[in-house]
Amino acid sequence: GLKPGQHKVNIKYNQSLTNLEYMVNPSSINVTIYNKVSKTKNLSVDILNQDKLDSKLVIESTNINSDKVIVKGAEHQLEQVASVKALFDVNNLVSQEVGTQTVKDVPLKAYDKNGNVVNVEIVPSKVDVEVNIVSPSKELPIKVIPNGTVAFGKAISSLETNVSKVTVYGSKDVLDSLNYIPLQIDVSGLKDDKEYKVDLSKPVGITY
Repeated sequence: GLKPGQHKVNIKYNQSLTNLEYMVNPSSINVTIYNKVSKTKNLSVDILNQDKLDSKLVIESTNINSDKVIVKGAEHQLEQVASVKALFDVNNLVSQEVGTQTVKDVPLKAYDKNGNVVNVEIVPSKVDVEVNIVSPSKELPIKVIPNGTVAFGKAISSLETNVSKVTVYGSKDVLDSLNYIPLQIDVSGLKDDKEYKVDLSKPVGITY
């Protein structure tokens, strides 16, 4: 029955043993009660544990059944809320395969501008997230790039690889920007034919 404002409230306790005297210290606490207010906030999706997704797969998009939520709490708390996010965890996927699936009851969290959780009520507290998984790939030639200078009087007449093309997986934007996979080899001081065994490095944005 207390109204908004500051109140001094006595601490009550149950005396279970009647033959003992009890003392509570402190015997009261100060309680501040605020009016509960509400605001509408935009909702976005945060993907957790993306590194757990199969390296040949990419989450192309996520859709939520509502892009707005209501946050409730004291006015000074709501002023701290910079974003509200649905925390979708890759580990909660029904299966890791190409297609669209819905993950139900994804929890929501409110954050301030520094990324700290703000303790407010969020309505609804959970949403369903529709996840669209794709597997973009592209076949690219391998381009050998020699680094360094061969021995004096020598020159590279040819470069051959036992594999001429590879299939790469990643986001479509990255795939569209790639025309070949670079393969760096060090030829410093080289004066005879040589065979190299070199691991292919994944360009930025390529997952497999």
